[in-house]
Amino acid sequence: MNEKARIRSIGSELAHRLVTTSPRKAGLKTHSAADVMSGRARGIVCGGGPQSGEILALPRGVHAFVIGRTGSGKTRQVLETTCVLNALPGKAVQPHIICLDCKGTILRETARAVREAGYRVVPFDLAAPRSAGRWNPLSAMHRALMEDRPGDADLELSRLSGTFKGIVRDDTDRYWQESAWNTIAGVAKGLSLNFGKEPSLGDVYDVIANDAILSALDRELGARSPAALHAAVQLTNVERTWNCVRSTCASMLAFFTTAAGRAIAGSSTVDFARDLVGSRKPRAFYIVIPDTSSAADDYAALLVNTLYQAFCAEHDRLGLEDTDKARPVLFILDEFARLPRMEISAVMSAGRSRDISVLAALQSVSQLTERGIYREEEARVMLEQAAATIYLPSTSPEAGQDAELKSSGAVGLTDLMLLERGEAYVALAGKPMIKTACEPFTTWAPMLGRKKKG
Repeated sequence: MNEKARIRSIGSELAHRLVTTSPRKAGLKTHSAADVMSGRARGIVCGGGPQSGEILALPRGVHAFVIGRTGSGKTRQVLETTCVLNALPGKAVQPHIICLDCKGTILRETARAVREAGYRVVPFDLAAPRSAGRWNPLSAMHRALMEDRPGDADLELSRLSGTFKGIVRDDTDRYWQESAWNTIAGVAKGLSLNFGKEPSLGDVYDVIANDAILSALDRELGARSPAALHAAVQLTNVERTWNCVRSTCASMLAFFTTAAGRAIAGSSTVDFARDLVGSRKPRAFYIVIPDTSSAADDYAALLVNTLYQAFCAEHDRLGLEDTDKARPVLFILDEFARLPRMEISAVMSAGRSRDISVLAALQSVSQLTERGIYREEEARVMLEQAAATIYLPSTSPEAGQDAELKSSGAVGLTDLMLLERGEAYVALAGKPMIKTACEPFTTWAPMLGRKKKG
């Protein structure tokens, strides 16, 4: 055998080892039709099994990114099916489901089946806020102040700060971020203390936008005035600096000054700690983001972060870190890279001690960094923590490079471009990559409570 033939032979053998046809060798779970219908099947769906009606899923507790171009089937074939599969009642515990839903597609396709499975469905529809659930980010702070727990009020505000600072993505001007957030927090506390009723972030902006009202609030509070509120009043004397701070506040609070923001964030219809952990009935939270409002993305990110924090805090308080006792939580995040900074890295880390799974959809790996939301290092950590990647048809060079890296060259961009709709490559850390077909998604659509599409 000459040298070229020997190299081709070694390459062929290596590729065979790195791309398997065995779901077991790829680390996937094979669920039969009986498993699915009896509610024993759980996990992130990534294809169909060798036998008709089987579903392949990632092991419980594994996080995954699903990457594919527009129209590749990310929502229909992976996100929707994962949502309904995990909601089906049966022998396995039903998880709480937190679904970030662009355009409302997942809500339309899955809510009926999820509700019939015994869930309380809580939609936050940012396109139609008056017909959906409402949540005021300042509710917990106000409650703590009214119960004379100022330290807890500060803690609640600090939990909100990361998301709001992330809305302003200019890392070179951290001073404006800090000053603006301190002003928002100071005014929020001042309104709560002065009037004794729950303020909204729209109310906070109305005060910041009017120097006379801001000064009057500080005077009325007197010695009780929060230091940050008093400092903001002093800043109004330095016109140029105050204009910059106020402009940054306006950017942070843009959504909350709109009619939709004032409607959905002006009061609360849910208590996340109670709804996530305090009830025996599982919850499904759908956060619907309209295509027409990027400002609504800020509120959506805040909701996801707050749900995660409420889940962890309540579980820690109750001492339920034992995953045999705690109800699992499944995050399904469509168009993940569209949102402002989120604590998904922390959510993924928490999955090691709590039963949390994250499924996030991207069009390209580069989306994580191209808008300046995450640094390169942060994106790398997230990709590493997501032990699995599901590659659907894609024309993204970055997706091809990522697949090539994870398969040691056996699968690349050309392979991803040649995938048919319904096909996928699945890579689980430490396992050979596998190519799957998604025929069961069509087969199971009517059985999982959804209309079958042609």
